[in-house]
Amino acid sequence: MEKRSILAIDPGSHKVGYAVVYDDLSHGKMGIVAPDVLATVFKEFFINEEEPVMAIGDGTKSDNICNIFLENFPKGKIVKVNEKNTTFNARKKYFQENPPKWFWKFIPLSLQYPPRPIDDYAAWMIGEKYFNEYTNS
Repeated sequence: MEKRSILAIDPGSHKVGYAVVYDDLSHGKMGIVAPDVLATVFKEFFINEEEPVMAIGDGTKSDNICNIFLENFPKGKIVKVNEKNTTFNARKKYFQENPPKWFWKFIPLSLQYPPRPIDDYAAWMIGEKYFNEYTNS
């Protein structure tokens, strides 16, 4: 049986995280782009879909991103997901996939910050919330 997938978006004013999230809560391609590049990202992921699904965090600039999505995919479905704790959980997930090395592994993770923006991991957490709380999968 083929996995279902959605494009999850962590909206922002200057950068937007995205992640393809599957119904088994794994992820495909992830990244961070400027908001003005989103139409290209949407077209890349939804090239063969008539009614694509996008899960988007309900925070900063989400309405602008929804408008860009609907301009490109008028039949698309948008689900606004509560962003509570997604950044915190994204940080934990980042360190699970990228455990600290060298002397950093002796410093508690609560005192460390990822060495790069984690908006893509926040998008992954939004996708997980979508499948856990907004679907019957």
